[in-house]
Amino acid sequence: MKTDTAVIIFYKAGGTGSADVSAEDIDELISDLSSNYITHLRDTGGPQAGGILDAVVEIFTNEAFKELTEIVKDGLIFDLIFNREKSIVLKPLIRAFQSIEMKGDGWDYTQVRFNFSDTTIVIYGAGRIFTSVVGRVFPEILKEMQNLEHPEFGFPSKIGMPILKAPWSEEGKDEWICPAGDGQEYNADECLTFWGLEYGSMYNRKLYDYENKVILDIEWD
Repeated sequence: MKTDTAVIIFYKAGGTGSADVSAEDIDELISDLSSNYITHLRDTGGPQAGGILDAVVEIFTNEAFKELTEIVKDGLIFDLIFNREKSIVLKPLIRAFQSIEMKGDGWDYTQVRFNFSDTTIVIYGAGRIFTSVVGRVFPEILKEMQNLEHPEFGFPSKIGMPILKAPWSEEGKDEWICPAGDGQEYNADECLTFWGLEYGSMYNRKLYDYENKVILDIEWD
C-alpha cells in the first residue's frame, strides 16, 4: 500500500562502484521504498571518504507525532500511525534501510530526520542507525511524550539527539552540544541520556534529562 509519506535520501555517489555498497544495492533500496512511499534520491556531488556514502535520510508525513498510538514489539520500531481513518505503515521503511545496512560498512549516515506535522525528530550519528539506534530510541520517545511538554511552551517543535557535554567550558560553566555531522557513531545508550528540545525557535531550547525524566532549563548548541 503506497502512502503519502515521503522519503528523501541525499548521499555521496562518487566512487560507489568501489564501495561494499554498490549502485545496484542502492537501486534495490529505492525500488523497495518506492513501492510503499513517495521516494526521492539525490546525489550531493560530494566526495566520499573511505568509500562511505554518508547518507542523510529525511522522512516527511502530514501526521502528528503525538498521535502515534501503536507500537509493534518485534525488534523493529512502531508499526502504524493512526489518524482518523488513515494509517501509515512505516515497517517497510525500517526494513528497507536495515537491509542496505547489512550490505556492508559502505552505507553510512550523518543524520536521520523524521518530520511530523507537529515536530521534527533528528538522530545524528553514523553506522547502522536503523538497525541499532532508531528501533530502541523511538519507543522511548513515545513513552516520554507527556514529560516533553513544557508548561509554558507546549510540545517541542524539535527533538534532537544525542546531546553531549562539551569537552570545553568557559569560566567553569558546563556547555552542551549536539555533535551534528561530526562523523562519530553514537549508540542507543548514548542517545538515551540527554535530548535537545526546541520550542518553536532555536532561541528557546531546553535539555531533557532522560534518566531523571525532567526538562532542564539549560541551553544547547
